[in-house]
Amino acid sequence: TLNLVLDNGVLRDNLGRQGYIASNGQLQFDEPPQENALVTEGFTICQDTGRLMLLGEDTFYSCLSGDFSNIYDRKIAPQCVPVYVQVIDPTLVGEMEFVVSRK
Repeated sequence: TLNLVLDNGVLRDNLGRQGYIASNGQLQFDEPPQENALVTEGFTICQDTGRLMLLGEDTFYSCLSGDFSNIYDRKIAPQCVPVYVQVIDPTLVGEMEFVVSRK
């Protein structure tokens, strides 16, 4: 699971680093975000589904890289599969727990 805070479209991890889409399309957490970041805000939670959305889209892509996967905003390679980033309890305010599941 991921523990994240969403505040006015800005996503932060439990270490206070900002979530953003890097120039390669990867969801990353750094403080500050890389200078060439593509998107640094615009994250929301869909009220109907409880899914994390970015600029109105709720589909992300999990791309296997060795023993682990990275999350991207687009399919960057054949091994990438569409996924949702789901809030486990959307009624919580502040820090929320998320789980990534296949679409």
